[in-house]
Amino acid sequence: MRDNNYIAQDNRGSTLILVVTCIAFIAILGSLILSSTVRNLKSTDFDQKETRNFYETETALDEIKAGLEEVTGEALEEAYTFVMENYLANAYKTGEEKEAIFARKFVDILSDKLKATEDGTMYDISLLEEFIIESKASLDIEPRNNILTKDQVDPLNPRYIILENVQVRYRDGKYIRTIISSDIRINTPSVSLALGKTYSPIFATYGLIADKQILLDSAEDVMVSGDAYAGSGGISINNSSQITFHNSSNIIIRGNIEVGDRSILNIKDNPSLWAKNIETLKSKDLKTSNPTIIDIRAKTYVADDLTLNGKNSEVTMEGKYYGYNYQGDGVPSEEISSRGSSAIIINGLNSSLDLSGIDQLVIAGRAYLDPRSAGNVAGGNDSDIYTGEALAIKGNQYAYLVPEEYIWAGTNPVSLEDYYSRPSEVLEVDYNKDIDNSIDFKDYVDGYSKIFYKAASRDLIYYYLKFKSEEMANRYLEKYYETYNYDDAIGIVDNRIKQYGKNISIPNTVNVLSRGNLFTYNDVEKSGLIINNVNPDPDFEDNKNPALQALEDLSIDLTKRYNNISRTLREKPSKEPHNKDSLFDTIIDTDKLSIEGVRVLVQDEYVLYIVNNQGASEFVLNGDEKLPGGGKQGIVIASGSVRVNDNFTGLILSGHTIRLRGGVRITASKDVVNKILSSSNPEINDYFRQLVDKSTGNDKGSGDDFKVNIPDLVVIENWEKKKY
Repeated sequence: MRDNNYIAQDNRGSTLILVVTCIAFIAILGSLILSSTVRNLKSTDFDQKETRNFYETETALDEIKAGLEEVTGEALEEAYTFVMENYLANAYKTGEEKEAIFARKFVDILSDKLKATEDGTMYDISLLEEFIIESKASLDIEPRNNILTKDQVDPLNPRYIILENVQVRYRDGKYIRTIISSDIRINTPSVSLALGKTYSPIFATYGLIADKQILLDSAEDVMVSGDAYAGSGGISINNSSQITFHNSSNIIIRGNIEVGDRSILNIKDNPSLWAKNIETLKSKDLKTSNPTIIDIRAKTYVADDLTLNGKNSEVTMEGKYYGYNYQGDGVPSEEISSRGSSAIIINGLNSSLDLSGIDQLVIAGRAYLDPRSAGNVAGGNDSDIYTGEALAIKGNQYAYLVPEEYIWAGTNPVSLEDYYSRPSEVLEVDYNKDIDNSIDFKDYVDGYSKIFYKAASRDLIYYYLKFKSEEMANRYLEKYYETYNYDDAIGIVDNRIKQYGKNISIPNTVNVLSRGNLFTYNDVEKSGLIINNVNPDPDFEDNKNPALQALEDLSIDLTKRYNNISRTLREKPSKEPHNKDSLFDTIIDTDKLSIEGVRVLVQDEYVLYIVNNQGASEFVLNGDEKLPGGGKQGIVIASGSVRVNDNFTGLILSGHTIRLRGGVRITASKDVVNKILSSSNPEINDYFRQLVDKSTGNDKGSGDDFKVNIPDLVVIENWEKKKY
């Protein structure tokens, strides 16, 4: 009996079972965590590869379009030459009949260049493949789907040909594949052959070309219809000015767009907008409650930063946004530097940034801390202090200070007196101290940076974290945010940034490519953190991941395009500009501007103002009722600055600054410019480079700058993205 009781009370076997059960449970839990981690890693890898696929296929399609533009240009020249050589033989025909001859010849020549079969119903796939040079993508067109269609609505005057089913594919890895399918329409240009010759210079679509700057100062309700260009001085809008650009294809700014002091900039109708920086400026009136507004609906390409510095800044962007540089002007470098590192920065109090209308968002760089941002004199920093953010809100810079517990003085900043009193054997910063901190800084940082401030009468030294790598900066910020802004609570991060970010919105549906984390903020005083989807660090063998490689390729490509278009108005010019530092000198033969004062030439109902005022006072464009059209239609060529006081239709070319008065309307007109230049008047054409053969003095009229705007003729249609 005692034996039975002994056996019943002995629980050593059950303990063993319990231990085995616990081990099994822990193993299952570990397996689940490992499985979840692997799935997340695979998902991240998949997203990066899918993003690279998209850019590779898009780049290939862009290259095909560029190649077709070259073929189109050749067909245009041959068709134009044919019509001109046979002009006398067709002298009895009307202008419309001659234009129809040109259209048929253009379509026939273009079809011959592109066709793969004698009947011209198929286009040559191998020709399109030759256009793909930089991209790793390739054509993927099913046999007999390479259909070439001519306009059959009016065969005697065809308006287009279409290359159907142009399909580009890129496969990254074994399973991930992206295909973009589209049709490419090449339109017949609208030309007027009634007078025999028609010139269409690339600058004919521009209303304003200022070699230095477009300036508005206390100028309300200004409207510019058509394309515009500003040089290194950019566009400056101040003192409650307001300007709207519409009906534009290109707005090209070689410098910055700066909007300050309660001014408003509107850009409509989805043009291509190129600029170095876009920013709202600090208000002179710090008590103002009126907003400074930027509202842009465009394909926006920014070489450096979008910065909201002004109090009550309200910035809205729709379309596409590319902040495309990350290591200095698109050129990869080992140095991590703020120069040319594109980011979005919110510094102004009570600011809003609405990106809800953006369908493609690229932020290639990251935010840096500026030691001089508070107006202090700073020095002593070892290098630029970079953060873990690509879209940053001021107030969060405290996250990058070395915690005072790790500093020998127990404070951050340290006074200059304490700084020099530190014993030599004591470390300035010691991350190995045993401190109860939820963040293990040794996982993320590798040293520190010192900034010496002279603020008023005080000398201070600030200590900032120096990270092991850019990705470690990203992961640190993510950890910091989780620690101090956990769950749905409003933590110290929100309390620090709420005075700056009234509303920072990015939709969940936007296609984002970001090298750093993105902060968002809403009206209920709660921030959000969108984790970067591009790992900026190469692997142990110094290989870039696919998304980073795609970002680098994109940065290099857009940098080249910006350099070209800001110097020649063309993304891919056929030759070097006459003067890479002056678009005015590239278009205008400045040696001819030797007149004194103002010369006015009349061509039919239009006027041409020739002004030599370089280094002198502004030429004031008021119009003149004694001139045709009141002197408000034509071309202005001024070697110096121009002040526009009245409405003007045509083109204003300034060798320096164009200042716009409130209420004026500038209307670009290709017809006006073309009619003036097509008059073959040597008195006029002599001012424009390549319009006159310098050896004979005769009108040449076939210069490279005077062709139809070919990129407008080649159009991508029925675009569709397929994912596998």
